[in-house]
Amino acid sequence: MLTGSLIAATLTVNAPSQHLAASLKDVGVFQYDIQPQTTLRTGFKKSSTNPRCLAVSRAHIYAAQATKAVVHVYSRQKGNLEATVPFPDRIHSVAFAEAAQVLILGTDDGKLVLWEVGTGRITTSSASHLQAVTQLRVTPDNDLILSGSPDTTVQIWSLSQLLSFSSSAHSYSGEASNVPINTFENHRNPITALSCGNSRSSTNFAVSAAADSTCHIWQIQSCQILRTVLLPAAPMCIAIDPADRAAYLGDESGSISHIDLIELGQSTVTSGESGRLTDIGKQKQWTTSSNAGSMHCLDVSYDGTYLVSGHTHGDLLRWDVAKHKVMSDVSKLGQPISNVQILRPEGLPEATPVSFDIVEVTKPRLEFAAQSDSGSTNIPATYKLHASLRGKRQSETNAVALAMTTDGWPSSILDAAVDAVSRSGADSQSQVPKSTLRQAETLKTENEQLKRNLAAHKEAELQRMERSLQRMARREDIDLDRRKAYHQAIKNGADRKTANGAMLEVEAASQRERDQLDADSDAEAFPDAMDVG
Repeated sequence: MLTGSLIAATLTVNAPSQHLAASLKDVGVFQYDIQPQTTLRTGFKKSSTNPRCLAVSRAHIYAAQATKAVVHVYSRQKGNLEATVPFPDRIHSVAFAEAAQVLILGTDDGKLVLWEVGTGRITTSSASHLQAVTQLRVTPDNDLILSGSPDTTVQIWSLSQLLSFSSSAHSYSGEASNVPINTFENHRNPITALSCGNSRSSTNFAVSAAADSTCHIWQIQSCQILRTVLLPAAPMCIAIDPADRAAYLGDESGSISHIDLIELGQSTVTSGESGRLTDIGKQKQWTTSSNAGSMHCLDVSYDGTYLVSGHTHGDLLRWDVAKHKVMSDVSKLGQPISNVQILRPEGLPEATPVSFDIVEVTKPRLEFAAQSDSGSTNIPATYKLHASLRGKRQSETNAVALAMTTDGWPSSILDAAVDAVSRSGADSQSQVPKSTLRQAETLKTENEQLKRNLAAHKEAELQRMERSLQRMARREDIDLDRRKAYHQAIKNGADRKTANGAMLEVEAASQRERDQLDADSDAEAFPDAMDVG
């Protein structure tokens, strides 16, 4: 049975509600089970967050506090406050890149701060926004970051470039790696809501809304507007259907505007100065009969059948997408609900059979940014990942789950299909054309050859990795010899100048070997094509 749950966070502005239990009066982050029935699973205390200041990973909840420049890190497994992490600037938005295990923070001075929670490394972008970064979104493939601001722009960043170890904050192309790769600047008023679709970055789209009630739907790669929609009120939050069929926008009145993306793409539109224009009016606005207040957060379920919204009067509402109305009141929390996120249902096959969890976060370590001598790879010697492997190996996964979670067709299914075609041809030689039998035999031969090629490539890659590890170990030994020479000289009574001289002598003696190690590394960086035929 699938178990559906969500996490909601509040902004503390009122006295605790009388109807809440005493144990929940100091709780600021709540986890509810909503399928098969609605129950409170756990609560996390001492938190007050603004909208868009909550991010959830497999193992942790990250809550940027509203009144101070700190992030509370809660362990989902232990159900407690694991760490309180301070930052130099006030935080206005957060997002989490699951594949990279990186927390992205939007700061008051228009920068992005990236915290690798498994290593403690911190990187910072340029101040490309003129005002605070109030909107953050990571594309589903963890390739790009979208950031929005009251300065009316949406900046597009490459996550890999921002995390690059390249020296002087430049990439191999010579361009700065901590600046946006593109900018969407078609809004004329402050950005109030931002989201993106669920496809790959090269074909994905974004939906951004502004304070003048305009909503742009645009292609991320080219920043080209696909549609401009006029809404009845200024949106404050956006949720995109998991199959990219619709966009849902919550506004200050507590209503939801429904944009049917398929219908919008097929409809006749008028040309406006900001692109193709559509006015949906109030006929596609869903309202609630209760006085729930403004809607600050909205999320859609994994199957697109219901929405969950959070309101300023503390109402956590569940909406039926098919009926366009409220299904039930999940809870009344007594404080403005600032963030809500529906979690992946428990019981679905994992998208990646083998992965890892950051069981305990590593607090930011600023010494990584201060290290200038990091070898030929620019990676500090103290850079370490603290993680726990999780999940099953592919060999332990059933065929159905493997087919659902593998890119392309698994080799086991291809083998079974080829064998089935071969057996079918052998059993009915008179009924199957000879051309079909030849094609089946050719396919089987090509499949076997592909397996041999992949095995040879894997073996060669393992050997290359082994050589690389040996070179790394030798570099560490050489560096250890340098430090030993320095400390031995100090131990023998020499001053620091003499000790430095002893260290430089050892370094000069090993220069030729280090040059050869670097040359070997460079030679294998782009290996020649391997002949495995």
